[in-house]
Amino acid sequence: MLWTICDEGKEDNFVTPQESARDVTVGEENAIDWASRAPNVWADKAAAIVSAGGNFGGGRSQYHLRQIGVFLDLHFINKPEFFIRAFEPPAKFDAQGDLIDPEAKEKLKAILLALQAFTLRLQGKC
Repeated sequence: MLWTICDEGKEDNFVTPQESARDVTVGEENAIDWASRAPNVWADKAAAIVSAGGNFGGGRSQYHLRQIGVFLDLHFINKPEFFIRAFEPPAKFDAQGDLIDPEAKEKLKAILLALQAFTLRLQGKC
């Protein structure tokens, strides 16, 4: 899943790959492909990737997305990385799919703050 976060003229990209395929899904691949056509909307943008799953399939898809990002001129934050093991105790999500694990919430917050700082740095605003 690809998300673009716009706030006060700043644009970040937040990517959440599917774990089941251990790679980008067909839908993600199509979205990436269409958005990379001239003019490439990914070019020189900041991005972060998070994944949640049972094993490390989301992690493998994260690494593949990083490789794709090189071709797209998309700049991913390097740290922190976030691979949540969604099915191991304690519960990470409630019945509605909302993130409830305090440690995971803090890690996600750290990623979003790192993405914001990296975006501002790329734009020459800090």
